[in-house]
Amino acid sequence: MRIGLAYNVRPAELPAHLPEDAFEEFDSEATVGHIRDGLASLGHEVVLLPAGPGVIDRLRAVRPDLVFNIAEGEGGRCREAHLPALLEMLRIPYVGSDPLTLCVTLDKPVAKRLVAAEGFPT
Repeated sequence: MRIGLAYNVRPAELPAHLPEDAFEEFDSEATVGHIRDGLASLGHEVVLLPAGPGVIDRLRAVRPDLVFNIAEGEGGRCREAHLPALLEMLRIPYVGSDPLTLCVTLDKPVAKRLVAAEGFPT
């Protein structure tokens, strides 16, 4: 099976205008390598998919059977949903939460209102 591994990695050098923790949620090259190696050890062909504007062209070119998504996305309230939304649009299956779940859970006040609307104490 051809598995796409979607990810964001911390830049080697942080732009001076950004705070020190601007890319804290991004993974290291080592983490991506360990996941790639683990998937490959199970007999899968692993295709790396660095998340960002070019990922849609890469997805169309390599057409993975499944995407293992650890991408955090870049910018905006729904940044974690960018890649799953693209995958759904391209009809490529993926592991992890869907775009709506990622949008809601990234926005804590919205999540709190939805949970409270169902009668759960928050």
